Amino acid sequence: MIDLSYIPFYKGSLRVEYLGRVVYGVSYMSGLVLSKNLVGRVPRYFLDYVKGRRVEFSDLELATGLGTDFDYKVWKATRLIRYGEVRSYKWLAERVGGKKYARAVASSLSRNPFLIVVPCHRVIRSDGGSGGFSSGDGIELKRYMLELEGVARLVKYWG
Repeated sequence: MIDLSYIPFYKGSLRVEYLGRVVYGVSYMSGLVLSKNLVGRVPRYFLDYVKGRRVEFSDLELATGLGTDFDYKVWKATRLIRYGEVRSYKWLAERVGGKKYARAVASSLSRNPFLIVVPCHRVIRSDGGSGGFSSGDGIELKRYMLELEGVARLVKYWG
């Protein structure tokens, strides 16, 4: 049975679904939901992250069947972007097939069901603009996450 934890975050909660080291989904929900299930490696990672601690999620696996083969290729490459870094859609596209795939990469990231584990918030436009963000409170949540990681200053403009 899949475990479910809610971690207080930003103006709401992170909803984390996992079984062992396999993550089935991480999403942001407006509104605070309190959880009693905060024991174990996976919830501890997210508790550390929301406290502003450097966390790498590299030992967690992504559940399959939640996207296309291309999506998983993009999500895997996105996981290479370390805490405290930002990269462009173009940079990411070059790792999955060529710079002409930048729009397809953006589309794939908009369907990312693994918020933070697949750090799509670390992907910005080549001109330094924030790009989009389809999760939760949108661009404000992206800004918050990049501020938490100490790299919001690397984004030239928001929106």
